Amino acid sequence: MFALGYAGALTEPFFSDDYILLDKVRRAPTAALMQPTDLAYGYWRPWSREMHHKVLDSVSGGRPLPFHLASLALWLTAIGLYFSL
Repeated sequence: MFALGYAGALTEPFFSDDYILLDKVRRAPTAALMQPTDLAYGYWRPWSREMHHKVLDSVSGGRPLPFHLASLALWLTAIGLYFSL
């Protein structure tokens, strides 16, 4: 049932802060993304946000589907780890 309700999400375009983060990672060298400067929304989370977007953008060619699939895989992993407790 859950899969039926959210199956269309994989075909959605980028949204809102995706464009802000993609703009940031496309113009900044990788080393600069690890520094606590030019922070999006005032938070420094280089591994879970900037590097995530940088790596996925470089391998996906800027297409949203790989981002959605990575998010789905991360969500399934988190749910699996939760239930393993």
